[in-house]
Amino acid sequence: VIPRYKTMDKSEIKSKKEENLIGSSVLAFILVGALIVIIFQLFQALGSEPIVGWYFYFNIIGYTWGLFFVSMLLFFTIKNLIE
Repeated sequence: VIPRYKTMDKSEIKSKKEENLIGSSVLAFILVGALIVIIFQLFQALGSEPIVGWYFYFNIIGYTWGLFFVSMLLFFTIKNLIE
């Protein structure tokens, strides 16, 4: 059996591009919110007295990695929106 591929007309291509734009916009909005929360939590962790010594470093390392990954995801999402 030979697979049959459906050809897309211009309206379907435009619809798929609009869906991609809406999805990327929502994702960018959520990532910006997550970035704000992570930055706020990082500053809060820096300003508070830790329960034990390792807890302070655990927070700093975790929030920093979270900040890095969310920033990278946001960068590529915005890059996708620009294209």
